[in-house]
Amino acid sequence: MSRILILEDHDDQVEFYKDTLSPEFEVEVLGSLDAFRRRLKDESPPVPRVHLADLMLTDGTLLELVRDPDWFQLFKTWPTIVVSVTDDVAVLEDCYAWGARDYLTKPINGNELLVRCRRIFGLSPLPFQFSPVTMTVAVSGRASERLTAQESKIFHFLSTAWGRGVSKQQLM
Repeated sequence: MSRILILEDHDDQVEFYKDTLSPEFEVEVLGSLDAFRRRLKDESPPVPRVHLADLMLTDGTLLELVRDPDWFQLFKTWPTIVVSVTDDVAVLEDCYAWGARDYLTKPINGNELLVRCRRIFGLSPLPFQFSPVTMTVAVSGRASERLTAQESKIFHFLSTAWGRGVSKQQLM
């Protein structure tokens, strides 16, 4: 069974995580940064592959821990989902910069959390496969074969709009 290490210091949130995740995952819970540091140093039993970590804890913040170069290197190797009540762009950017796989703002939707964990473990494949559509277009005499979705949309509007104008709103 896939294992998730949860770093959370609020009992009600811990219960929510257990209720949501334990039917499908083995869940280990730690309540402080100190316990988290000790657990990551001691790899018996092996450290779980995914970490679900509250950003703000009573004994510090997760960002304080990952700003230490030794811990930063470890965090780059483990998929971590950061959870917080903070919805600040600078904090989000910091978390993603040090390697967070995902960031959820509380209150959390249980189904969303479950699906994100399944996706990290590769347990929730896409129900269909995308097949790239290739179109060759010559722009200023230069052939370009792979267009982005936005480029394809713009090309379609321009190529079907002979004799009439296309507004910026139609392109977007």
